[in-house]
Amino acid sequence: MLKRFITGIIATFTVVTLGISYSQAREIVEVPHWQKSTITVYIPEDGDKKATSALKTAFGKWQGVSCGHIKFKYTDDEKKPSDIKVSFSDSAAGDSPITTASYKANGNTITEGEITIASESKDFKKYSNKYISNVMVHEVGKVLGMPVNTTKKSSIMYVPISENQSLMKVDERKFFSISEWSFSKRNLKE
Repeated sequence: MLKRFITGIIATFTVVTLGISYSQAREIVEVPHWQKSTITVYIPEDGDKKATSALKTAFGKWQGVSCGHIKFKYTDDEKKPSDIKVSFSDSAAGDSPITTASYKANGNTITEGEITIASESKDFKKYSNKYISNVMVHEVGKVLGMPVNTTKKSSIMYVPISENQSLMKVDERKFFSISEWSFSKRNLKE
């Protein structure tokens, strides 16, 4: 009880010292994220097989680090409702020359996402499997609400994307933080 009281006083002091209200402080930490546990992903059946495989592997990596908080369900039926839509194109204008990702949010809830893969461009085939894999993990992170990491070059969320990046603990912690999950309880059954 005393610990909670002292924590409250420190938080209030910090907010007052910084000159921001409590509601402004909440807005600073709240980042758009998915509020649902099953996210449906539409991937066209006639899309590039190599890109589709790398993309599904990327979704699997984020699902794995979520420790059961999210699950991705795939559909190739364009008429069925989906949360994230994937398209294949001859160009993309994102953090990499081969993909782009975006999402729409209502307040701090992501309501839909989109990933465009430029697998039809003449440049797509010149990239290594490792680079394409890292790009896909980065773009899935973006569509899940992950911000760009500006300090840790080996983080999968750092730009520019390279073959030397990976999904790191710093990315996992940030994912848990923006999704409002307890990182310390990540391996416990809820």
